[in-house]
Amino acid sequence: MRAVVWQGKHNVQVQEVPDPKILNPRDAIVRVTLTAICGSDLHLYNGDIPTMQPGDVVGHEFMGEVVDVGREVKNLSKGDWVVVPFAIACGGCFFCQHDLWSLCDNTNPNASIADAAYGYSSAGLFGYSHMYGGYPGGQAEYVRVPFADVGPVKIYEPLNDEQVFSILQDTYIPGVRMSNPDLRRWFGEADAWWLDNLRRKALEDPAIQDQALVLGMRAGDYAQSFGELTCELKRPLTTIFRELAGNSRTRLAIHPHNRAYNLPVQEFLRAARADLMYLNLPAGQADFGGPAGPPAWQDTWVLGRIPDVIDDFSRLATLPQSKKAYLEMVDRILLSASRIRKWAVECRDIGLASARDISDLIKTHRNIQATYSKDLTEISGGLRNYVMVSELA
Repeated sequence: MRAVVWQGKHNVQVQEVPDPKILNPRDAIVRVTLTAICGSDLHLYNGDIPTMQPGDVVGHEFMGEVVDVGREVKNLSKGDWVVVPFAIACGGCFFCQHDLWSLCDNTNPNASIADAAYGYSSAGLFGYSHMYGGYPGGQAEYVRVPFADVGPVKIYEPLNDEQVFSILQDTYIPGVRMSNPDLRRWFGEADAWWLDNLRRKALEDPAIQDQALVLGMRAGDYAQSFGELTCELKRPLTTIFRELAGNSRTRLAIHPHNRAYNLPVQEFLRAARADLMYLNLPAGQADFGGPAGPPAWQDTWVLGRIPDVIDDFSRLATLPQSKKAYLEMVDRILLSASRIRKWAVECRDIGLASARDISDLIKTHRNIQATYSKDLTEISGGLRNYVMVSELA
């Protein structure tokens, strides 16, 4: 098969390499249909990651079709479509049992090397040096996926023609009473009724609910993109929905370990039983959003009403009108997380608050043990990201 292989600093090539085989009963072989180049691959390309060897297959972001499975893989079958995560997790160790998949104790046979280099080891990683297990990566035609009964996320088939016809039937016909009249804040009468009817039909059938709601949000975003001067160009949402449903890229990935709580951030943090909070702060912009801002229609539509509380995290990207207001919102979030032993807060030097502003704010709650930066400025549109790690004394 063909694969992208590392041959040294600033030297990667497409070469013929042996096809992967099932080695363990929990393995699967995936035929790669989509893969990506990550910013982390630049570290390999620039020779910054030790223990790379000429001929190593790179790539850690990929998806595709399962073409073979080991005898102990019961949740996947030949022909299934999956997305495969970067980290390889066994599912049975202490860390996996606590949903800390990237810290798996059992999938990196060379953990002692990573421990010596960095002071700790992660799980085994696809296509990312022998220090992280030496697993061939995903920029290849086929990949062996260890512990395939744990990591891969199955992608479900898109809606078929019969399901699309059923859910779209009579969506533009008004009923006796609109169940969610707040939709009229964002949409004209016809589109508001369409969305109201679509949601009602989606909730009637759990088998199609998730996909129908996702497609409905995309159709609503389409409607939102037209203004007074362009509204005559807008096509019926039924047509847009049907076209979106016919696109195979609307497949949904649903993992059995995923959980969505739908709680305001402060309430979630106060009740969370966790040792670590990872908080990725959006860059604030001096632009009004809030409960009536454009993104809010999706929450209102899915919930069937305007949310009772628009929490600080949801408003951070658009509502603050000043650096002071932005930092006050972040401060309230940090205060809600005061019980959590360790924080990892990511930010970037754009928007209303700088990385130094965030650092100074964190220090009012606890000391910062380490700050890590990731420089993506060499990529078009890339930024320098900062991750600040702090821990309770």
